[in-house]
Amino acid sequence: MANTKAAKKAIQTSERNRQRNVHFKSQLKTVTKTALMLIHNNDKDSETAIRTVIKTIDKLAAKGIIHKRTAARKKSFIMKQLHSHKVNPTKTDTKSTTTKTKAKATTKSTSKTTKTTKTKETQKETQKTTSSEEKTT
Repeated sequence: MANTKAAKKAIQTSERNRQRNVHFKSQLKTVTKTALMLIHNNDKDSETAIRTVIKTIDKLAAKGIIHKRTAARKKSFIMKQLHSHKVNPTKTDTKSTTTKTKAKATTKSTSKTTKTTKTKETQKETQKTTSSEEKTT
């Protein structure tokens, strides 16, 4: 038990803050659970639910109820869930982008080998010209 009047007041303040934090954290859990359920059911309202969750997370972080890194982690998790369960109408688009990426990588590696080949050829040509000049003199 607190000995001083200030300590008693501090206990009351911390209890009041704890009750407020419990309320907001419970609200966040409920909104998040609802959004995840909508995402997993591929519901059209999932994006509006996501907006609500992100808005709630940002408010809690601004008030200091949750830490800003915790807020970022929670938002990242929600968005990851949304993108992983989103129905992609054309899966060939993702394949074509990976093919393009591989083609770019191949082109880059090919260009590097051609550059080295060209430099070797130019070195050989300069050696031939210098050796032929030496023979003529």
